[in-house]
Amino acid sequence: VKDNRFINLIKDGFFHIMGGSILIKLMGFISSVVVVRLLSKEAYGCLAYADNLFSYVSIISGLGMSTAIIIKCSNRIEECENMKYFNYAIYRGSIVQIIGSLFILIYFFVFDTEFRDAGHIMISLCVYPLIAYIVQCVTNYARAYQENKLYSKAAVIQSLVLLISSIAFSVFL
Repeated sequence: VKDNRFINLIKDGFFHIMGGSILIKLMGFISSVVVVRLLSKEAYGCLAYADNLFSYVSIISGLGMSTAIIIKCSNRIEECENMKYFNYAIYRGSIVQIIGSLFILIYFFVFDTEFRDAGHIMISLCVYPLIAYIVQCVTNYARAYQENKLYSKAAVIQSLVLLISSIAFSVFL
């Protein structure tokens, strides 16, 4: 009986999710260490400021529509109905993310802030909340269908792209 449980865990993608989660955390750690080493204190302060502002948009995360994908699409209704929920969440949530990013950009460029040198960083990071939201929708759709291997691969690829882009961004900053 114990062997069957272990085999079921393998088939269900448990180890993919666990291994993927470890890789994601490891890549995040590597990224933070490398970025700190590559940037000056001033440049890192500007990056942290910009990242902090856009993290507020990520908190909104499409007003929770990406999470609703898991709830609505896991009910095993027809796939065309699930695609309607998915498309609705992508469309409406993306609008929320775009409005949030625009609000942050307007705030930064209209009001006087201490980090005026972060303007090019702000412009570069303004699309990140939208991209992260879309990836979150796709991974939640995979989770709703219990496609754990696809979920973990997408999450690892997202983290790898984020690692590479943050290091490359730091080199050119």
